[in-house]
Amino acid sequence: MSSVLNSFDQADASGDNKLNLGGTVDVTGTMQRHGASVGDALTYTKAVRITLAELIAGYELVAAVTGKSIRVTNYYLRIIGGAATAADDIRIQDNNGTPVIVVTAAVAALTENAEVAGLGPAIANVTKGAGWMALLTASKALDIVETGTTMTTLTHVDVIVQYQIG
Repeated sequence: MSSVLNSFDQADASGDNKLNLGGTVDVTGTMQRHGASVGDALTYTKAVRITLAELIAGYELVAAVTGKSIRVTNYYLRIIGGAATAADDIRIQDNNGTPVIVVTAAVAALTENAEVAGLGPAIANVTKGAGWMALLTASKALDIVETGTTMTTLTHVDVIVQYQIG
């Protein structure tokens, strides 16, 4: 296993030291992380463009981790190729038998090029659920789904989720 030290910058304007690494990094001992987070967990980002067919089938955004829960700390949706029509809504939720919902975006909010963001301003017809910034069901994946009649018109959805595993 190798690691590459690209550079070490001493105290920038913020007073922080910066270590820039490339390749595979093997850490022995204790490593501390500082920065924005909810609690002490690392925040991960998943960005994907899904097709209408994938949305209709239900698309797994984050795989389940046995014994662990997912906490969504931010999300972003962008509707591409036309407005979302026919269905009731798009939801980000866990895949429990009774899902814990992070957000529900009704089709009225999902016009072509519409952008829906968790940390953005409130948007009509978009509701944050009990799963927003909360631990979802342990050992369950995070999905994006459409509900109601089969959705039509839009061709893709850009999805970004930021999440933690706790």
